[in-house]
Amino acid sequence: MNEQIKCPICGLDAKKEIIECKTNRIKCPVCKTFNIGDIFDIPSLTEDEKVKLRYYYYILDERDKNRLFSLTSDNKEKFLSKIISPNTLIDKIDNLIKYLADKTKFYGEPVLIPRLHGYRLFFCRDEKELQHILQEIKKLGYISEDSNKVSTLECCDDNQKYPDRKIIITYKGLQYAKTLFNRLNSTQCFVAMWFDSSTQLLYEKIKNAVTGKPNVERNSPEYGANYNIMKIDEKEHVNYIPSEIISEIKRSKFMIADLTGYRGGVYYEAGFAEGLGIPVILTCKKEWLEDIRDNNKQIIRNGVHFDLKQKNILQWEEDKLDEFQRKLVSRIGEIVGFN
Repeated sequence: MNEQIKCPICGLDAKKEIIECKTNRIKCPVCKTFNIGDIFDIPSLTEDEKVKLRYYYYILDERDKNRLFSLTSDNKEKFLSKIISPNTLIDKIDNLIKYLADKTKFYGEPVLIPRLHGYRLFFCRDEKELQHILQEIKKLGYISEDSNKVSTLECCDDNQKYPDRKIIITYKGLQYAKTLFNRLNSTQCFVAMWFDSSTQLLYEKIKNAVTGKPNVERNSPEYGANYNIMKIDEKEHVNYIPSEIISEIKRSKFMIADLTGYRGGVYYEAGFAEGLGIPVILTCKKEWLEDIRDNNKQIIRNGVHFDLKQKNILQWEEDKLDEFQRKLVSRIGEIVGFN
């Protein structure tokens, strides 16, 4: 027997029926058919989890057997971890640009983004968020619109019959997309840190965490994320060093920046990478995190800058570097996954 409910993923009017006396089968006009919870419970979902599921069920073929999988409170975390989504707002914007470039078969071809639910393709929360992103990348010169009397960048609601969006990626947009695709296929991690003998042991642990293998014992020194590592002093070059740094950052999938020692260059490199949308993992020696003051409360040594101190910095101690390596491997897995 069908029961009228609101879809637990998108909130639209939907139907629910009990399958084999144990599973809720939802039939939504947009998410289509999927199973969730049991007769006693439908798992609660955060807005970010709903965004992931809206994307997943929007692109999943209606006949796909994965629709028969029942999402429960017990398996929710594991299931959602398999849906790869943008980690940051910059990643979300880059994801849209890559989509437009990938769908363009000839120069000037308009790419259609369906109304009213095409925003799901890009992990946006709603039409309005997609509208804002499109308007911003248009300002950057990355896209233009197909010639229409009505702008397809305008937002609409369910009661307005706006045409589907028809977006053209420009030459400038294609150039930017090329850098994104190169980065997507990159296996390089760029390390920015204080080049000093006192940090050599730290670097060895970072190197192990980056280049080691994820399928070995976690306590093994060979435990890592299976990427290549780039520290600029290890590369042979004839160019001006800052140019080499910029070039290698652009080639990297992610960066590890150690803030120990209040190094201006490390701050610059981390900021440059973040500006490109490259994930940056921040680390710092525990005793360098906070400012050190004298008896008159005057600063005698600066710690990490206030703006960065608010971020999730992975701290390390000289006598606990093995533990730091394990935590760093986990952080890499969370941010970019294992290679």
